[in-house]
Amino acid sequence: MPDVSLLLIAVVVVALFFDFTNGFHDAANAIATSIGTRALSPNVALAMAATLNIVGGLIYETKVADTMSSIVDSGIASQELVLAALLGAILWNLFTWWFGIPSSSSHALIGGLVGAGFGASWSLGVIKWAAIMKKVIVPTVASPVAGLAVAALVSTVLYRLVHDREALPVKIGIWAFSFVMLASFFGFVGHVLIGTPLELLAHVELPWWAYGIAGAPFAIAVIRRVVGQGPWQVNGAFRILQTLSAGYMALEHGHNDAQKTMGIITLGLVAEGVIAADAGVPLWVKLACATVIGLGTFSGGKKIIKTMGMKLVKLDPLDGFAAETVAASVIQIAGRFGMPISTTHAITAAITGVGVTKRISAVKWGVTGQILTAWVLTLPAAAGVSCLCYVVIDALT
Repeated sequence: MPDVSLLLIAVVVVALFFDFTNGFHDAANAIATSIGTRALSPNVALAMAATLNIVGGLIYETKVADTMSSIVDSGIASQELVLAALLGAILWNLFTWWFGIPSSSSHALIGGLVGAGFGASWSLGVIKWAAIMKKVIVPTVASPVAGLAVAALVSTVLYRLVHDREALPVKIGIWAFSFVMLASFFGFVGHVLIGTPLELLAHVELPWWAYGIAGAPFAIAVIRRVVGQGPWQVNGAFRILQTLSAGYMALEHGHNDAQKTMGIITLGLVAEGVIAADAGVPLWVKLACATVIGLGTFSGGKKIIKTMGMKLVKLDPLDGFAAETVAASVIQIAGRFGMPISTTHAITAAITGVGVTKRISAVKWGVTGQILTAWVLTLPAAAGVSCLCYVVIDALT
């Protein structure tokens, strides 16, 4: 192994610290709704989320990490630049965490890279704006809109399924939509529990429809359990489902967010000349980032959990299941295309979408406004702090 500088060691340590803050800052993304509906106790929810954060960080392709390592021109990549980007993101994370504001760690890190890149060159030309527009800006706008709309649709259909008061043609459509959605959900759970170990250990890959067929009996069982039943039976069924959907959300949090730190450390390794620019993410980086974000998640972030799970909208287990499933699906799709979207944006939008279906006043728009303000400010604020950090680091080194 080639000699490495103390600055690279500092970059790795600070990157893992950011990963840790990402975990406790964004723990609410995975479990706030489950705690808010009392489907899970806080300690059980945090332990489950931490474990699945680690799994999610390890089992997926590193497309998000590749995007993160290519935001600035590799010609100006340096340890100082990476360190400044990380410090800017960490400071913004700590600021928003202190005030219980669920801002985006993803956008803080992306803004940090942009600000540090500008500070290193005093030129906007070193920023790959086309990639940022395609992989960051467009998904940033599209993912919350999609999450809100689809979550509203899913919760509306599920409530109509439960109440079972529609005319026959509408009832058939509601049952069909619910069946396909639930079978797909259980199929995905089966793929994670059975398909992924088969693919990783035995190199056996079953077709996607096989998991959907396997999930069909479970979907039918849920539908039969909740149709026309009272609140006690419905809440009981959806508390069980919400445990699974919280796990899905935690898995996707690890998929999306752990890879962002992987990309940053990889950029530092490339800048040092330890690995080639096209070498990909080393295994030790994957293991370290996945583990640390899991530890960060287990440590809590209770202020933001309270905002997300209790202050934004009053949730029932059905609402929590709909919000978590839709948000996690949005993150899953974005991750497949290497888009480092905000898990915070996805779940907040989905929770809001569920709340709107109850009534407009069910959403506490004052809290929503604070969250939207944080969303808008995160990129430029983190960029400004990181630019300043670069100037200071450059002066000291």
